[in-house]
Amino acid sequence: MGECEETDEERLKRLTKEAEDRNAIKQEKQRTHCIIEIKTCEVLSDGDLMALWKKVITAVKQDGLEWGESCKLEPVAFGIKKVVTSFTMGVSNSSEDVVSDIEAMEDDVQSAEIISMNML
Repeated sequence: MGECEETDEERLKRLTKEAEDRNAIKQEKQRTHCIIEIKTCEVLSDGDLMALWKKVITAVKQDGLEWGESCKLEPVAFGIKKVVTSFTMGVSNSSEDVVSDIEAMEDDVQSAEIISMNML
């Protein structure tokens, strides 16, 4: 009779483990959608800006980071354009790491800035 019943301590351990497992699954599913703008150092043609975008999305890789399928070229001033694109990242990723990796491309990129961030 007493063998089938779990003690309060065992029950507490079991419930704690189940809660931790549910929380881990929930965190794996959480995603953040970010829009980033990338400004260049000089005036570039649309083709060169698209090449820069391709270079960024192939060079900046992290587990759980997924780049958007396209980008927009928006005017800044005096013929200079910026690249606006998006990416989705998991809970374990940092948007600051993405920005730092892009800004490390000093020959091509003047600055990179997150302009929007939404939890999915």
